[in-house]
Parts: sequence; C-alpha cells; structure tokens
Amino acid sequence: MDLARSGVRVRIVTNSLVATDEKSVHIGYSKHRVDLLRAGVQLLELKPDARTIVQRAGEIGRGAKAGLHAKTYAVDGRVIFVGSFDMDPRSALLNTEMGLVIDSVSMATQLSERVDQAYPASAYRVSLAEDGGLRWEDGTGKMYNADPGSGWLKRAFIRIGTWLPIEWLL
Repeated sequence: MDLARSGVRVRIVTNSLVATDEKSVHIGYSKHRVDLLRAGVQLLELKPDARTIVQRAGEIGRGAKAGLHAKTYAVDGRVIFVGSFDMDPRSALLNTEMGLVIDSVSMATQLSERVDQAYPASAYRVSLAEDGGLRWEDGTGKMYNADPGSGWLKRAFIRIGTWLPIEWLL
C-alpha cells in the first residue's frame, strides 16, 4: 500500500467471490479491499464467466471451479515474478512455495497489457462508493453494491469470517 500511496501504479487482479474456489482466502483478501483502494491500489476481480477460466475448467475436470491461482507480478516494466508464493505468513512459514524471476521487458509489457485488457471483458473494477462502501462495475454500465453474483448467505459467511482471528492461517 505504501507504494501506491507514493504514486507508484499498483494493480491487483484476483478472483471475485463467485469466481473463487477458496472462500477462506477470499475472507483474508476482503478485509483489506477498502484500505487498498484508499491507498490508491486499482482492484480488478475476475468474473465467473471469464472466457479463459471457463475454457480451463474443462481441462481441470467436470464440475471444477477454475480461478486465478498463479501469483504474477511485474516490476518497473522490466521484471516479472511467476510462482505460487502468496505475500502472507502461511506462504512464508508453512507452505513449500516456488517461483521464477524473469528479467524481460517484453514479458513485463505483455503482462501489463493483459491486465489493462482484463476490464471489462474478464473482470469487475472495484472502487469506493460515495458512502465509503465498495462498488463493482462490470463494464456495461451496471454497478453492484455487493459482490456480484453472490447471495446473501455466501456474503454473510465471508463477513463472519473477517471477524475471526484466522488471518495468520490464510
């Protein structure tokens, strides 16, 4: 968040609530959305019908939910990281994680262009509403005041999860 506050362009593309297969991880992320946005981070959340996700689901298995899992970062338009490492205590202390650091202007540029193209085709843009809450734009002019496509029960599960002291497990 400090980078975004200092003027660095920081963009995050992650799963929306209805596109994730790990609700517990979404609990950890959802606790920080407002702070990220206030700091100037741009948030995009993948739609459940994002074309490439639907195509990959068939490869994974019938009935499988597919979403974003790889962690990919571009830095300064010249270096990218691709791997499984999450910037959290569980990845740092418990899990076996790996990744590649690739010094490639071409790949960093392509990654940035793909993120630029994610909204509106494949992702919602998350922003702060005037009342301080969240809102999602789908690119067609439609706005949502709650996680798009999710029911009240799923949202309640996430909300209750944010009250629990479990972030170190996520």
